[in-house]
This record gives sequence, structure tokens and C-alpha cells, in this order.
Amino acid sequence: MKRRRASLSDLRKWSYPSYFLFLSAPGTCMFMLRERIDAGLDIAGYPLQLATRPDRAGYAGVLAFSGWLLELLRHLGPRDMIDVQSFIWYMAAAPTRA
Repeated sequence: MKRRRASLSDLRKWSYPSYFLFLSAPGTCMFMLRERIDAGLDIAGYPLQLATRPDRAGYAGVLAFSGWLLELLRHLGPRDMIDVQSFIWYMAAAPTRA
């Protein structure tokens, strides 16, 4: 099986740059899959609109959202942003209530 090389369009997605930040500093940085973050923002009612392409202001907003969630989840004992990301992914994957 031949491996696919990353294209320029891959580099312009939120997931690519945030992946390396997250690996280097999971205590303060977030890995972003746009669809999951958007769903988490919507479910939480957090007022943030992200641009299509990654930008500094959008990432700062996601970090603020993640910090806000970290404080709300503090009673559950989250250790770092890995736990916050897991919570966002769970929220985004959960069926919505009618």
C-alpha cells in the first residue's frame, strides 16, 4: 500500500498545525478536528465562530473555550487538555435530544 503525502490543502486545515502543538504541550494546547470543535461549541452555547482556515485568533478562542471547559470539569479531575478534548469529542458524538 502506497502512503499518501500531505498536500498543501492538508496543511491549511485546523487539524494539521494544532496536532504538533498538542503533542508538544498537552497541558495547554488543543488538537482540533473542526467538526468536533464546532459541535462542542454549539452544544455548550459558547460564542465562537471559527474561520475556515486556521488563524491565531481562532486558535486563541478555542484555547479560551477549552480553558472554560477545564474549569467547569474541575470537579471531575481532568489532568490536562487531553481530558478536555476527550470530553469535547464525547459531547460531539453523543446523540442530540429532541
